[in-house]
Amino acid sequence: MTYIDNYFISVIGAIALGWVEQFLLGQGALTGKKWILGHFATYHIILLVVFIALAYPFWQLVPLLILIEDISFFTFRVKDDLGPDNWVNWIFGGFYIGSRWVPFTYIILLALFIVLEFFL
Repeated sequence: MTYIDNYFISVIGAIALGWVEQFLLGQGALTGKKWILGHFATYHIILLVVFIALAYPFWQLVPLLILIEDISFFTFRVKDDLGPDNWVNWIFGGFYIGSRWVPFTYIILLALFIVLEFFL
Protein backbone atom coordinates (compact mmCIF):
# COMPACT_ATOMS: atom_id res chain seq x y z
CA MET A 1 0.00 0.00 0.00
CA THR A 2 1.40 3.40 -0.92
CA TYR A 3 1.46 6.43 1.34
CA ILE A 4 -1.35 8.06 -0.67
CA ASP A 5 -3.52 4.94 -0.37
CA ASN A 6 -2.94 4.77 3.37
CA TYR A 7 -3.60 8.51 3.72
CA PHE A 8 -6.89 8.25 1.82
CA ILE A 9 -8.12 5.17 3.71
CA SER A 10 -7.12 6.72 7.06
CA VAL A 11 -8.97 9.97 6.36
CA ILE A 12 -12.12 8.11 5.23
CA GLY A 13 -11.87 5.97 8.38
CA ALA A 14 -11.58 9.05 10.62
CA ILE A 15 -14.63 10.64 8.99
CA ALA A 16 -16.59 7.39 9.46
CA LEU A 17 -15.53 7.16 13.11
CA GLY A 18 -16.75 10.72 13.70
CA TRP A 19 -20.13 9.74 12.33
CA VAL A 20 -20.21 6.52 14.38
CA GLU A 21 -19.28 8.39 17.57
CA GLN A 22 -22.01 11.00 17.17
CA PHE A 23 -24.54 8.27 16.31
CA LEU A 24 -23.64 6.16 19.35
CA LEU A 25 -23.63 9.21 21.61
CA GLY A 26 -27.10 10.12 20.34
CA GLN A 27 -28.27 6.58 21.19
CA GLY A 28 -26.91 6.86 24.74
CA ALA A 29 -24.30 4.17 24.08
CA LEU A 30 -21.29 6.27 25.13
CA THR A 31 -22.35 7.25 28.61
CA GLY A 32 -19.62 5.35 30.47
CA LYS A 33 -17.64 6.83 33.30
CA LYS A 34 -14.94 9.27 32.25
CA TRP A 35 -12.17 7.73 34.33
CA ILE A 36 -9.12 9.13 32.51
CA LEU A 37 -8.33 12.56 33.98
CA GLY A 38 -12.06 12.88 34.67
CA HIS A 39 -12.55 13.71 30.99
CA PHE A 40 -11.97 10.64 28.79
CA ALA A 41 -13.80 7.31 28.75
CA THR A 42 -12.80 3.84 27.57
CA TYR A 43 -14.06 4.48 24.04
CA HIS A 44 -11.48 7.26 23.69
CA ILE A 45 -8.74 4.66 24.17
CA ILE A 46 -10.44 2.45 21.59
CA LEU A 47 -10.58 5.38 19.14
CA LEU A 48 -6.86 6.08 19.65
CA VAL A 49 -6.01 2.43 19.00
CA VAL A 50 -8.13 2.49 15.83
CA PHE A 51 -6.38 5.69 14.66
CA ILE A 52 -2.98 4.09 15.21
CA ALA A 53 -4.10 0.98 13.32
CA LEU A 54 -5.50 3.08 10.46
CA ALA A 55 -2.34 5.14 10.18
CA TYR A 56 0.13 2.25 10.43
CA PRO A 57 2.95 2.47 9.37
CA PHE A 58 2.59 6.24 8.95
CA TRP A 59 2.29 7.27 12.63
CA GLN A 60 2.52 10.96 11.77
CA LEU A 61 -1.07 10.77 10.50
CA VAL A 62 -2.50 10.15 13.99
CA PRO A 63 -2.86 13.86 15.01
CA LEU A 64 -4.52 14.60 11.66
CA LEU A 65 -6.93 11.67 12.10
CA ILE A 66 -7.90 12.84 15.59
CA LEU A 67 -8.56 16.32 14.15
CA ILE A 68 -10.61 14.99 11.23
CA GLU A 69 -12.63 12.64 13.47
CA ASP A 70 -13.56 15.47 15.84
CA ILE A 71 -14.51 17.84 13.02
CA SER A 72 -16.53 15.01 11.47
CA PHE A 73 -18.27 14.39 14.81
CA PHE A 74 -19.48 18.00 14.99
CA THR A 75 -20.32 18.07 11.28
CA PHE A 76 -22.67 15.08 11.59
CA ARG A 77 -24.05 16.06 15.01
CA VAL A 78 -27.04 18.31 14.44
CA LYS A 79 -27.82 18.63 18.14
CA ASP A 80 -24.68 20.55 19.14
CA ASP A 81 -22.65 23.08 17.24
CA LEU A 82 -18.98 23.35 17.99
CA GLY A 83 -18.60 26.13 20.55
CA PRO A 84 -16.80 27.27 23.68
CA ASP A 85 -18.73 24.83 25.90
CA ASN A 86 -17.72 21.64 24.05
CA TRP A 87 -15.27 19.11 25.46
CA VAL A 88 -12.60 19.89 22.86
CA ASN A 89 -11.99 23.19 24.67
CA TRP A 90 -11.27 21.39 27.92
CA ILE A 91 -7.75 22.77 28.48
CA PHE A 92 -6.89 25.26 25.76
CA GLY A 93 -10.08 27.11 24.85
CA GLY A 94 -10.40 28.63 21.41
CA PHE A 95 -11.51 31.64 19.41
CA TYR A 96 -14.08 32.77 16.84
CA ILE A 97 -13.35 33.34 13.18
CA GLY A 98 -16.49 35.15 12.10
CA SER A 99 -19.30 33.02 13.51
CA ARG A 100 -17.24 29.78 13.60
CA TRP A 101 -15.61 28.56 16.82
CA VAL A 102 -12.07 27.22 16.37
CA PRO A 103 -10.63 25.29 19.34
CA PHE A 104 -6.92 25.75 20.03
CA THR A 105 -6.80 21.95 20.23
CA TYR A 106 -7.42 21.88 16.46
CA ILE A 107 -4.53 24.29 15.85
CA ILE A 108 -2.25 22.18 18.08
CA LEU A 109 -3.21 18.91 16.32
CA LEU A 110 -2.69 20.46 12.88
CA ALA A 111 0.69 21.92 13.91
CA LEU A 112 1.76 18.56 15.38
CA PHE A 113 0.80 16.78 12.16
CA ILE A 114 2.73 19.32 10.05
CA VAL A 115 5.84 18.99 12.23
CA LEU A 116 5.70 15.17 12.20
CA GLU A 117 4.91 15.01 8.49
CA PHE A 118 7.36 17.54 7.09
CA PHE A 119 10.08 18.17 9.64
CA LEU A 120 10.81 14.83 11.35
